[in-house]
Amino acid sequence: MLADVTIDGMVEEEFRHAIVTLLREGNAGHAAKWLKSRLEPVCGDGLQLPARFLTVTPADVVVTGWSDIANRIERLEALGSIVTAVSIDLSDPGHLGLAPDASGLMAPHIETHFYTDDAWPFSRCDRAGMLVGYERGVSRWTGHFAEVDDTIGIEGIDDLYGAVLALEQACRPGGGASDMQHRAYMLGASYVAVLVHLAVLGTVLEQGLPRRLAVLVGSNESYPFFDAPVIAAPEAVAGDPPLAEAFTHAEPEQGYPLAGSRELAEPDADLRQEQEGWTPPPEESHISGTQLRRRVVTEQSIGELEAARKPSLLQRLLGRR
Repeated sequence: MLADVTIDGMVEEEFRHAIVTLLREGNAGHAAKWLKSRLEPVCGDGLQLPARFLTVTPADVVVTGWSDIANRIERLEALGSIVTAVSIDLSDPGHLGLAPDASGLMAPHIETHFYTDDAWPFSRCDRAGMLVGYERGVSRWTGHFAEVDDTIGIEGIDDLYGAVLALEQACRPGGGASDMQHRAYMLGASYVAVLVHLAVLGTVLEQGLPRRLAVLVGSNESYPFFDAPVIAAPEAVAGDPPLAEAFTHAEPEQGYPLAGSRELAEPDADLRQEQEGWTPPPEESHISGTQLRRRVVTEQSIGELEAARKPSLLQRLLGRR
């Protein structure tokens, strides 16, 4: 079982919590480099994952549909929804009966969620303010989207994603998977999620945004259930040169940042008080089965560890380079 596997002394929940913490604090590059350094024993001919895991970079991951974001937002706002955040979410394809093809290839199944400030004050939250919205592993805006569709897609890693899904099948209870298969699944799924996060960041920096928006990469019941801001709305000023300078987006071979986690300022006191007293909008009286699954099952099943964090957790991760 995954719970019985350790990576660098961390049990599965600690491992996922350490990686998602790096993502949330803006250190996705470090997360990618660390994961890649642990993948070599499970990648290659006759091993659990394809060798391309060791050579793929965020530049190989293509985010499609980005130019359609502006039109999609315009259509939603014509109906009265002022969009302030967009979340690109990896979703479990099993719920739709999807599986890799005969060659083991499959494109990541992506949902694009559009949010307004009714769900969370995205328009005024810096990264520290965004992080206030995560509790017990689930964001306080989970399920409170204005719309969800398939505007965004991910290309370039069908072989890697297909291999991870194949391992997922083997690692299910009763599947008889070995500890090495479980380890490969944990590392491979996490690396795919971090690659998508970095690819979305690169797309934001290279193609810009139609206006100030928060951008996130999240999960809808898709292991490893990472959910983290890519960029906060105050940072996302389209066409502002300092935007690109604020982030390191080098390829792993060129050296991702290896410094410790960012020091994040506390949110503005008035905004923090508003956030702490924030309550979600009332649920719609009539929702579809898909919406119900997202709003209820997702909150019960996403397993990020938000219990008491061991003080040395990130130090243990950052120290094992």
